[in-house]
Amino acid sequence: MPTAPKLPPYHSVPPAQRSAALPHQAVLDHCGLTAADLDELRQYGDVLVPADGPAPRFRDADPDGEVLALALEQVGHRLTQVLRVLQETPGETPGQRLDALAAARPADFRTFRDLIVCSYLSTPAVWQLVGYDGRQQRLPEPGEAETYLAGGILDVVTARGPIYTATDPT
Repeated sequence: MPTAPKLPPYHSVPPAQRSAALPHQAVLDHCGLTAADLDELRQYGDVLVPADGPAPRFRDADPDGEVLALALEQVGHRLTQVLRVLQETPGETPGQRLDALAAARPADFRTFRDLIVCSYLSTPAVWQLVGYDGRQQRLPEPGEAETYLAGGILDVVTARGPIYTATDPT
């Protein structure tokens, strides 16, 4: 029986190489998904996160699928399970199947919804839209530490003293 390819930890791959490090086919093989399954996931994502004013729909926020690939690499087994349930859920459209899943199996629906929405919120397009720059390095300003320490925030720690000390077990 063939084994799924071993994917590198995403954080260990330089940003410029991430799409190449998580090729769609390797991710799909890793999760047991087909290209049709991936397209179906994106259709459900578009129902859960439609375009709204300047906010892009799910598939447009991650056009190359890099963030979805990361989500699949991390929690693909959960998405795969819920996708299989959705494929057996009655309904003509993805929206109808999602509604039926929400009614019949609310926990599975919440899991699926949360994973899709979290993937969407993790895209650079959405970060830019909401003004999130938390991934950029910011060095402390001169005097910044003194401002925080002036209120005595570390007094309890200093009074307690060291708690982690090297001991020689021999």
